[in-house]
Amino acid sequence: GALAAALLAIALFVPVPSWTNAQGVVSVPEQTMIRAGTDGFVTRVLAAAGQRVHKGDPLIEASDPVLASRAGVLEGQKNELEARYQLARRGPRREDLDAAKAEAEAASADAEHRTAERARSEKLGDAGALASSAVDADSAAARVASATAAAATARYESLAKGTRSEQIAEAAATLEAARAELDAAKIALDQTVLRAPHDGVILRRLAEVGGLVK
Repeated sequence: GALAAALLAIALFVPVPSWTNAQGVVSVPEQTMIRAGTDGFVTRVLAAAGQRVHKGDPLIEASDPVLASRAGVLEGQKNELEARYQLARRGPRREDLDAAKAEAEAASADAEHRTAERARSEKLGDAGALASSAVDADSAAARVASATAAAATARYESLAKGTRSEQIAEAAATLEAARAELDAAKIALDQTVLRAPHDGVILRRLAEVGGLVK
């Protein structure tokens, strides 16, 4: 009994190697085929075959002129809508009202003058002293002047009334929609740059400068 206890103590206190024999399969990282997020023509190739890259490194730069132009247009529209929204929030300034009033008065005066000219031309035309083409031209000019005066007067009256809450809400919603559309265009534009999805080594390069990627 004492011998068995001694052997057990030795077995417990003597370090023995710890290992496990198991069957399995060791696999290397899978290859990844990198594709463009949007169509475009290759302008720069930034990685060569055999080069080690890290996640996020730019590999290829492409260009889409239509997409770039659209992003620029949307940027301008967004800026214009931001200005309109700020105007709707703060309301018209005194100088805005004065300018609108002066524009309406000038347009009304021009309309009155054009109307008088039309009446004179019509009388001369009836008497045969003025060609019908001239009468028609004066009549058309009078109609345009009247419409311009009406629009200028309506604009001044609208500014004088101030901005209603629903107009502010509409301007805010329109601005948010423009921002979202611009963000989407910028994301698509950013996708013209192909980046490494993870660390690795470039095995093959299938795109060259001037080629189409999609």
